[in-house]
This record gives sequence, structure tokens and C-alpha cells, in this order.
Amino acid sequence: MPRGTDGSRAADGGAEPPPYEIPEERLPPGFVDTLANVPATPAVPHPSATVVLMREGGSGPEVLLLRRNRATGFVPGAYVFPGGRVDAADGQDALVRCWDGLTREGAAARLGIAPDADPPAIAYYGAALREAIEETGLLAGVVAAKGPPGGEVVG
Repeated sequence: MPRGTDGSRAADGGAEPPPYEIPEERLPPGFVDTLANVPATPAVPHPSATVVLMREGGSGPEVLLLRRNRATGFVPGAYVFPGGRVDAADGQDALVRCWDGLTREGAAARLGIAPDADPPAIAYYGAALREAIEETGLLAGVVAAKGPPGGEVVG
């Protein structure tokens, strides 16, 4: 029976995923020293999404990056794009109706995710937009910035 990295059987009965190593030589100087108590086993991945916010600037494209607080436990001081974990509410119909032209079927086709996947492909878009709002205050990808249809509270 296949075993997980902690010695337990794989939940799906499938093969153990290949090990993942971060090549330290590709990290910024001193970055490795900022990581305390690096686990021997990598974290279990969770569905998550990020968004790259861009605009045309005076001398070319501008890209929004955030700098993580140096006191955070996870990659302190790193420059990142807004993003995070996909929540159950990220694919709700009330949210999808607010977006500018994206459908459940279109999201599944764009991302190459099965239409019946859990979480659904549309939730990845929802997570990316929600995280952008939470982390930057910028609202993108919606038809109107006045909230969900009918004034419903979502999430």
C-alpha cells in the first residue's frame, strides 16, 4: 500500500507525490536564514489562487507587488502577488453573476479543470479576486462595484 511522507497510507490509495526541493542557490541572499524551523516534510498543498494586477504606466507596464510583513511566519519580507487559499464561498452564484463575462464553463475550459471538480474552476477566480480586495483594497473583474445582486451578503 502506498505510504505518505509521514508513513501513513496515501488517502486516495495512489502513489506518493515526488519530493519537492527548493534550490537554495535561486533564493535571494540571506533568505534561507530568515526561515525558522523549516519542516522536514513539505506542507500539504491546498487549492489556492493569485492574481497579477497590471496597468499601463507612463514608461510601460506597471505590476503591483505586495511586501509581506517581516514579522509574519511565512516568507517574511518577501514580495508577492495578492492571493491565497480557495474558500468554499468563492464560487457562489451570487458572486459569479457580478463578474465581467466569466462563466463556470469558461473558467473550467480556461484552467483545464473538469466541470465537476471540487473546488470548481470558477472558485479559483473568485479566490484571486477576493484576495486582491482583502490585501490591496482594489476591486477588479466585476461589472459593478456596488455589491452582489439584491444586496445579498455573501461569504
